[in-house]
Amino acid sequence: MSRVLITILFLLGFTSTQAQLKYAKSEANEKLYADVRVYLAKNDVRNAINVLKGLTVSEPENFYFKRDLAAAYLSLSKVRSAEMVIEDCLKIENANEDCYMLGATIYSKLDNFKAAKKVVNKGLEKYSSSAVLWNAKGELNYNFNKMDEAIKAWEQGAVRNPNYSQLFYNLANYYSTIEKNPIKASVHAEMFLNMESYTPQSIAMKKVVFEAYKELIKRMFESEEETESKIDKEVKPQSDFEDYLLSKLKQNRIMVMNGYNFSDLLNWRSQFLKDIMNDNKFDYSLFDQYRKISGKNHWESYNRWIFESVDDATAYTAWVKNNGTSHDEFLKYLQEEKVKPKPEEFYFNLN
Repeated sequence: MSRVLITILFLLGFTSTQAQLKYAKSEANEKLYADVRVYLAKNDVRNAINVLKGLTVSEPENFYFKRDLAAAYLSLSKVRSAEMVIEDCLKIENANEDCYMLGATIYSKLDNFKAAKKVVNKGLEKYSSSAVLWNAKGELNYNFNKMDEAIKAWEQGAVRNPNYSQLFYNLANYYSTIEKNPIKASVHAEMFLNMESYTPQSIAMKKVVFEAYKELIKRMFESEEETESKIDKEVKPQSDFEDYLLSKLKQNRIMVMNGYNFSDLLNWRSQFLKDIMNDNKFDYSLFDQYRKISGKNHWESYNRWIFESVDDATAYTAWVKNNGTSHDEFLKYLQEEKVKPKPEEFYFNLN
């Protein structure tokens, strides 16, 4: 199933709560809209489009119908058709944040940065705390190689409304590849993994955490001169939170003096967990999750799931085979107990 089609299904509200909402003015149109959801679930986009076209004629001021028709056209790469529909959709007074996000996506596909930027900014004027729109603004700027604006948008999204995993995915990738900051990359990637555990993006985030820790271990034993030589003098100073994390890791660096191996890393991270639990200096949802995971005796499973599954899949598979019950309990916990970040806990300095 394409990413665009998945987005349509999300917009259509495939949850028990959303399914109870009334989208149309008549029962007949409500039933037809339900048929659209069935068609899309079967990847039958063309029939969905046919029904949606009739619905937009029947209820021209219904943004749901026009939004989803535009998204359906986009999923078939009929970008000009999508553009015509979304233009009408955005003229509707109560068009929601998803309409603006979709509009920015369509104009971006047309390489019209100016129009995409105008749409997403107009959306943020109406929905200033929309994580979806802040993320869309970041992706728009990133795709047009405007990196400074991209990171500012993603960080603003995380500050204003952080319960949107895609923000953390994009932040982690930026901090890893552009800013090359292993602390910030690993923290945001772990946040993502505790919000969204089993998607292709989760695999990518595990790799970000793994590579970040390998780089941290390397830096732990560099001289100050070597470390400073890598730092761009124009980069803003580290936040107190970043200093705190680095100091906690560095005080037990002897545990990983021989470089990366999983056993030493597990001991190092376990000591880090004890240290942050003892002082409670920062109220941070990821730290709360660490405590819960440890309290449920899932700490080793959690670290193997992140690190060993990336570094040594054979060893990880063997461990899972020999520890099936505890592993299954951990996976169940991870699916049920998601991290819920709080707006006030973005402790890193903003770009």
